[in-house]
Amino acid sequence: MAGRARKIILLSHCLLNVNSKVEGKNPYSSIQKELVKLLMDKDYAIIQLPCPEITHFGVRRWAHVRDQFDFPIFRRHCRKIFKPVLHQIEDYLHNGYDISGIIWVEGSPCCGLNLVTKGENWKGVQNEESYAKLLKETEKIKGKGIYVQEVEKLLEKHNVTLDFYALNEKQPELLLKELEAKL
Repeated sequence: MAGRARKIILLSHCLLNVNSKVEGKNPYSSIQKELVKLLMDKDYAIIQLPCPEITHFGVRRWAHVRDQFDFPIFRRHCRKIFKPVLHQIEDYLHNGYDISGIIWVEGSPCCGLNLVTKGENWKGVQNEESYAKLLKETEKIKGKGIYVQEVEKLLEKHNVTLDFYALNEKQPELLLKELEAKL
């Protein structure tokens, strides 16, 4: 019987459970199996992060932009759901495991590492016409999602340093190449 590799990586919730994303097509259909296979082939165990959007708003939510999540109660929610994971990370590190990092999702208002969706006017009750107008007004901008920001603060506060990676839904193969080279 082989020993444990003692290597762990954390993934944004939706990378393993696309059902947690807002209703629509599966943006990960081409990457999910390849990503998990790559990690398993490299002997990584996977910890799935809790999703702040689904744990706060549920499955039947609509699309959001970062501006809507930037308020104290939601930030507190992000910290609350990450704390049990942080305790696991600390325990694994204390016992000699290698936590190689977290894989985030670009463009997400919560889990975007370098790119988030912004929409200053994204609020209120919408009809089809006003919704179409709002969609045109959203943009992807450089920046970090609310969950990423709160996780970074907690990790720093607890002196835990992890590498961060990001899946770009439009170019998922870039993440695979990066992981292949770094892990």
